[in-house]
Amino acid sequence: MSNRQAEIAKALGVIAPFTSDADVDAEIAKRIAFIKNTLTASRTKVLVLGISGGVDSSAAGRLAQLTVEQLRSETGDQAYRFVAIRLPHNVQHDESDAQAALAFIAADEVLTIDIAPAVSGLAKQIGELGELASARRDFVLGNTKARMRMLAQYTVANARNGLGVGFVVLHGLPHDYVLKDGDLLSVDFAAELNGWVTDSALSVVVGTPRPEDLRVIEATEVALKAGIEAAVVGNKLGDISWAIGEVAHQYGYPVNLDFGGHGVGRTMHGEPHIANDGRAGRGLKIKPGLVVALEPWFLHTTDRLVTDPDGWTLRSADGSRGSHSEHTVAITPDGPIVLTDRSFLGVD
Repeated sequence: MSNRQAEIAKALGVIAPFTSDADVDAEIAKRIAFIKNTLTASRTKVLVLGISGGVDSSAAGRLAQLTVEQLRSETGDQAYRFVAIRLPHNVQHDESDAQAALAFIAADEVLTIDIAPAVSGLAKQIGELGELASARRDFVLGNTKARMRMLAQYTVANARNGLGVGFVVLHGLPHDYVLKDGDLLSVDFAAELNGWVTDSALSVVVGTPRPEDLRVIEATEVALKAGIEAAVVGNKLGDISWAIGEVAHQYGYPVNLDFGGHGVGRTMHGEPHIANDGRAGRGLKIKPGLVVALEPWFLHTTDRLVTDPDGWTLRSADGSRGSHSEHTVAITPDGPIVLTDRSFLGVD
């Protein structure tokens, strides 16, 4: 940290995460070791990551490249590679920043996939659905872009037999990992009865907890409660998003807008998409009979995700841990009803 940065941090009362170059080097080494261990344990040799112009994206990409370079040097196996992908929607406003990020990362391979044709085709059809047209840009078009980007990354990873690395935060599939003391475990599960489905999640610590893990769990639980309280007839979907996002901001966690709440009923994931942050008073009006799954999830230090080759498991881009809390909620004239209430089990 420069002297000027230190002066600014002191004036603002900000506690810097690193106080010396040695601290920075130690953190970099720790994150590279995590990625290396994950790659070798999964017998995977290719990392794939979408790159934007953001700082998180640049840092994650550079860590990935350093990791594969170290593995090539240590093992002599030149099959270890990092693939960086640009996923613009036509011409992006951050394109110059993204190109600077790619130059900094110096990836083994760079691909560009324009998602605009696929997104535009869907947006055109959605825009013809009448009542959804007014909400298309805020709640549908943005979600479609995010999902197309995730699909493109997964497709490339699958073609390269690759893996996106970080801590699992959403949609983990069963595998043979053995839980250990201090693990932060998110359980995302569903139930079906007579053709109707519900979706729910909670996060717990195995054994000895870290204070920072308990804090992020508390944040998602408080945010879920705030979202449920905002899910009342007459409000709009943006009111739910705003309530959840306000809690995240109060706790100081970044918010990912790609994945969030969703409609649920006969199918597990349906419209509408409910982002975990947004502006109050915007979006579709909440009406009786709407059933949604609200699922705030926050990570310690990033809002970016990467997808495993299974196409389902989502991990934090920088290896930071996170929490996920979720309930299925039915909207009635008398207020929201939590259909996945666990309080009778002694669990929130």
